[in-house]
Amino acid sequence: MATSQISVQDSISKAKRLLSSEQQKEGVFFLHRLLLQLEDDSLERAEIYHTLSISYYRAGVLDSAIFHATKALDFRTATQKTSVNRARSLFVRAAAKRAYSHLFAAIQDLTYAITLLEKNQEEEGAVSRLPNMYLEAARIHKKLGNFDLSLLYAHKAKRAYQSLQTFSVSRQIAILEVEGAAYSDQGNREKASRSFRRALELAHTIDEPTPLKASSQNNLGFTKANTGEYAQADSLYREATTTYKACYKASPTPFFLQELAAVQANLAKLANQQGDHASVINQFVPDGLTYADKGFGKNKHPIKAELITAKGNAFLALGIYDKSLACFQDAFSILLLEPMLPLETESIENIVIFDRLQLLEVLNGKASVYKAQQKFTLAYSTYMLADALVDQIRKKALLQTDRSTLLRITRRMYEGAIDLCQSQCKENTSFCEKTYYFIAKNKAILLIEDIQASEALKYADLPISVMLEEEKLRQTFLKLEYDLQTAENNDDPRKTILQDRLNDAKSSYYALLQKLELSHPSYFTLKYALSSPLTIAQVQSHLSKGEIAIDYFLGEKYIYAAIISASTYKIKKWALPSSFQFLCLRFNTLLNEQNSQQAYLDVAHELYQVLIAPTLIKSRTPISKLTIIPDGLINLISVEALLTKAQKTWLGRANSYVIHQYAVRYLYSNLFLPPVQDSNIERVLQPYVGFGIEYDDFTLNELEKYVKKQGIDSLLVQRSIGKLYYSDDEVNAASSIFGGKAWLNQAATKEAFLTYGLNAQIIHFAMHGLVDARQPLNSALAFTKTNPDSDFLLRAGDLYGITLASDLGILSACQTASDFDPNNNGSLKSLAHAFTYAGCESLLASLWNASDKSSMDIVLAFLLNLKEGDTKELALQQSKLQYLEEVSPAFAHPYYWANLVLIGNTDALEENAKRWNLRSILIIISLIISSLILFMIYPKKRAA
Repeated sequence: MATSQISVQDSISKAKRLLSSEQQKEGVFFLHRLLLQLEDDSLERAEIYHTLSISYYRAGVLDSAIFHATKALDFRTATQKTSVNRARSLFVRAAAKRAYSHLFAAIQDLTYAITLLEKNQEEEGAVSRLPNMYLEAARIHKKLGNFDLSLLYAHKAKRAYQSLQTFSVSRQIAILEVEGAAYSDQGNREKASRSFRRALELAHTIDEPTPLKASSQNNLGFTKANTGEYAQADSLYREATTTYKACYKASPTPFFLQELAAVQANLAKLANQQGDHASVINQFVPDGLTYADKGFGKNKHPIKAELITAKGNAFLALGIYDKSLACFQDAFSILLLEPMLPLETESIENIVIFDRLQLLEVLNGKASVYKAQQKFTLAYSTYMLADALVDQIRKKALLQTDRSTLLRITRRMYEGAIDLCQSQCKENTSFCEKTYYFIAKNKAILLIEDIQASEALKYADLPISVMLEEEKLRQTFLKLEYDLQTAENNDDPRKTILQDRLNDAKSSYYALLQKLELSHPSYFTLKYALSSPLTIAQVQSHLSKGEIAIDYFLGEKYIYAAIISASTYKIKKWALPSSFQFLCLRFNTLLNEQNSQQAYLDVAHELYQVLIAPTLIKSRTPISKLTIIPDGLINLISVEALLTKAQKTWLGRANSYVIHQYAVRYLYSNLFLPPVQDSNIERVLQPYVGFGIEYDDFTLNELEKYVKKQGIDSLLVQRSIGKLYYSDDEVNAASSIFGGKAWLNQAATKEAFLTYGLNAQIIHFAMHGLVDARQPLNSALAFTKTNPDSDFLLRAGDLYGITLASDLGILSACQTASDFDPNNNGSLKSLAHAFTYAGCESLLASLWNASDKSSMDIVLAFLLNLKEGDTKELALQQSKLQYLEEVSPAFAHPYYWANLVLIGNTDALEENAKRWNLRSILIIISLIISSLILFMIYPKKRAA
């Protein structure tokens, strides 16, 4: 019998009251009984299904939550109910799918829900529901690995709650936890810890045990574990366990059991890190699985896989390989929707995987077991499967900053694969090629990606209007990021307004990227097409006679290197000294001190013995050129300044420097070995454009204020920012060598570069450089500041919206090649990286600060050698040797000459060919677009 509308509404209200008073069973029973009283086409059924879905979600019964949310959505879609009601059901289903780790389906539901509400804000309830949806989007994007988007949505949620005056303590905690988790996964441990500590402080203001308090304790414990503060992490995890147990005692719902399982997984990981494998096997994993089985029932969930993986790692560490493998296989089955389907490198993209990063850890564990059992074929195939999964994860991440997290996670996997293949090289030479694949892939996975994204935008047949929009949006949000960073350092009241504007700009930019990948398949294909590094044979084809390429991988205990010449190759492994980090840092310190001569001799030779001596292979042609593809701390080292022989006496210019025997160049990845196709094109270019600044007092004062305000840890600050008496002379002399144009001192402004510097075959900067390790996009070249309002810094971020067509960039400024990332994030930190992204085929850049007089002497000799037709690496070697021959002993220390390094292509400069081709046209189009963008971004500055 049908129930009247009034009685149905009253009944639904009664059920909601029961549910809100935590009478879960009574409320759910009441709603199910009410469904039986309604006709099948009754409109009220949708609201009942929706209420049930919320109830099941809060209780942690996720499959029932998804089922009832879908039923509600079907009714509402069929009956054309309001956008708000459809969005409500989409939201609950997305939240349940997120908790179930059906992440891609979850974000599709939620994105649609947000779109519905944002487009129909006039509907009652639309605006008030958006904050919760933004917060849920932040959670899902965090789980997907889109950490920047997660932070973006967290801020949108915060702003929306504040505007509605509904920013309660519980919501503040929820946002802080999402932000902390995103910061943690990005490797920003300081911000993560700050967010979690604040969340816990707020949670302590609530008297009774709450899941908010437990969650804050668990998250802060995770941060402490990542920073090696194991005792504090253990204490926080145990506090979280106690709090969740108290919550479950007060309200015995599956949700608290699910969270208890997650805490036990963290305790198990922590115990493995400390070598307490027995506790993992006998306590934390069994307890965690008991909670998980009660909380999730028979349903699969990544938490179960995480617990079993921890147990597998414990057995692996104890050498109990059969049990370890069984654990990894169980975890593997849990993470796949259909575990019976074969998971192969070719099909992996089409398989439904609940948690890709967790599966990557499982595959690494399986491969490690096979390796320990000497089942090399199985181990290799498992590593290749993991590598295919890495590519899939990479394609799903929208931003390079998020993909950088992947490099930290994959490094251990790649080291295992390298070690496995290298051990088989002698028996099977095909494994040498496989070893090199993994060595080179580790770098290529991220360093090349942004270059590909740039090339994809240029060559994917995108309409000019789309390219224009992309560059404008990117430049806009980068500029806002700079402004916000300045405001944050000075408690500027503009901070909130700037953050809102930045989020709006980022939202528009990310929406455009997603649209591009959907509507322009050629863009997507080009963007991800070059994930495989060059083979040994391909590397050999790009090496000249007498040249060897040394591609390094720094493992935890060993150094691995592929040593390749034009006719031969070798893959080597040798012990990494426990003092290696000290040696690298000490080497740089001694370079700058210049007065500890014997200490320098010892360290410089020891580093040579560690890094170079093991790589020198026999070759028919004597080795005279080294191509260094560094890894980790090796990025700090100027190889030319190492000593080939042990010395007890300082011989000055006669010291046995590497530069005496070898010309050296550096590459970020072997993918940078091939020259750009059709490089000798008809250009509408200047042969040379240079900018040299001695600096006036006004600019120096403004620069010093900026450096102190930003808190940049730079040697410039330690030595004071002073005049560069030879910089203008260097550029003026260089311009006469190539018949180019020079902008000196007051004329050397950022505006001059943006107007005239984009179309030079050689582009040359002789000025101060700043390195901001905390905010890499803020690393900058300092031009002349002509008035209080002018922007005089060319930041790395600016170069991501500029197109250069230079054969050679000369960055005769401090630390422009400084690229070491202690967290190994794989991010593009140096100005040299940014110039490479913008289009420079090769760069002369500086690893540290040095005398502007010695830099001038070396740069001018280098340019004269290039004018004579030398290749770039030989031109640089000869210019340094000439400098050592002519300079007084007081200025022969490597500090003065070893800072300048060559990065990229070594080809001799060629005259412009008398022909046009597709690439020349594309370059011109790109230059025009860049000019238009710069005009729109800096209209007032240009008018000035």
